[in-house]
Amino acid sequence: MIGNDMFERWARLVGNPEFIGDPRFRDDLRRGENRAVITEAMDHWLVSRTSAQAIADLEAARIPAGPVLSTREVLDDPQVKFRELLQYVDYPGAPRPVPLANTAVRLSVTPGQIRRRAPMLGEHTDEVLRELGYSGEEIRTLRTAGAV
Repeated sequence: MIGNDMFERWARLVGNPEFIGDPRFRDDLRRGENRAVITEAMDHWLVSRTSAQAIADLEAARIPAGPVLSTREVLDDPQVKFRELLQYVDYPGAPRPVPLANTAVRLSVTPGQIRRRAPMLGEHTDEVLRELGYSGEEIRTLRTAGAV
């Protein structure tokens, strides 16, 4: 079964080879149902390692792994910067431009981009109502009534 080889490598690495024959971990579905046991084993294994040590050990065992970054670490990550995964945009009330997730995939013909920031609550209400055919007077009436 696909995935069992990786699970077996992981079980040996974290010091729980008995998991390999355990019916609770026979396949991905059962592992998911018993994730608390797996999480506990992983937590126990991780407690004595730095992130770098754990990732190195997992990679050596051919188990895909990567760090869980804090918000600050993501903002400062060289790969995030190089790939321009965040685009900084002015936002009302913010003391400096705020990071927005940029398009992760860049296509040559249609590369995608952030054209504008998300609107503030109600920022485009009048514009949308005018597009729907409401007059200025009708919009004022709706505002006075608290409907918008």
